[in-house]
Amino acid sequence: MGFRKELEQLVSCMPKERKTLLVSATLGRNVKELASTVFSGGFDLIDCVGQEDTNTHANVKQEYIPVPFSHQVPVMCDLIGAHAAKNNAEGRGSKIIIFLPTIKATNLYAEVLKSMVGMRRGREGSVDVIALHGGIAQASRSNRSDRFRSASLRAGNMSILVTTDVSARGVDYPDVSMVIQVGIPSATEAYIHRLGRTGRAGKSGEGVIMLSPVEMPFLRELRDVQITKSEKYTPLYMDSLSDFENGPLKHLSQRWNDMTSSVDEEILSSAYISLLAFYSAHATMIGKPSIQNIIDDAQDIMVPFKLPPPEISSRMKENLGMNRSSNRSRGSRGGQSFGSRGGQSFGDRGDRSFGDRGGRGFGDRGG
Repeated sequence: MGFRKELEQLVSCMPKERKTLLVSATLGRNVKELASTVFSGGFDLIDCVGQEDTNTHANVKQEYIPVPFSHQVPVMCDLIGAHAAKNNAEGRGSKIIIFLPTIKATNLYAEVLKSMVGMRRGREGSVDVIALHGGIAQASRSNRSDRFRSASLRAGNMSILVTTDVSARGVDYPDVSMVIQVGIPSATEAYIHRLGRTGRAGKSGEGVIMLSPVEMPFLRELRDVQITKSEKYTPLYMDSLSDFENGPLKHLSQRWNDMTSSVDEEILSSAYISLLAFYSAHATMIGKPSIQNIIDDAQDIMVPFKLPPPEISSRMKENLGMNRSSNRSRGSRGGQSFGSRGGQSFGDRGDRSFGDRGGRGFGDRGG
């Protein structure tokens, strides 16, 4: 609950004799603790949701896929393509939300997906990829949110919202047909909040979480959730997806080549650095791996782009509890150091995408 401190300050300024209403979209532990502070004399709880709506995830098929960072993009493309093909065959479009752990990872994958699956409106439909996170100005955030909310569900159309946990709760997007979580959420309960964007109002939905090797212990946090391992995405199948020249995604080979050859190194490197910081801060959710295990895992995000991981700055090493001798990160970039720019955002290129989006899209999977 991001504004708890401010709320407590406001309450401290109020008269002791008062009438108070506390309204919340969720009722987690933090809200209950705040309620105890606000209502020192006790309170009545009014549930405006209803029992039938409290477990929306019961209508959602949930799967997890063990996916190394090096295979995340092709697996995402295959998930999106298969989901769109199924919905198109049923005469309807698709609305997909993809959650990522950090703003910079969100920027990276939004740009990648624009290049890989984006398609301008035409007779066969359109694919709109929208990035949304707290680093975007409020007016633009509202416009993008409205764009996704009002997206057409005509067969052949698809709208993809690539976002952080800013979209996990407190917003209502109708007709979301699939939620893909790329990596662990910022808190265990956020898994359900993310998943709850689909399967609403009694409708069915699909939920998939992709976990890298270092993230697999997070499954212990989901022991009370009905989630099963995907049978489709075996290591052998994921390897075939990564072969864009000859594998199941060969119809995207030109887009893949254009995207990987023109990737913005700074937006890629900043995403990697942001993931190191995120996993270090949330290590208890994934079994407290060593920082070296986190580095070895996350730096595979660079593999598809044939780039070495950036050197980690001294300040970043200190924040991660490292010393120079423990940093065995593969490769070097001539001493250029990331993670020390005082919060400056790398590669802010607006809506411009990598590559020129050549090649064919999802609706054109010819042999």
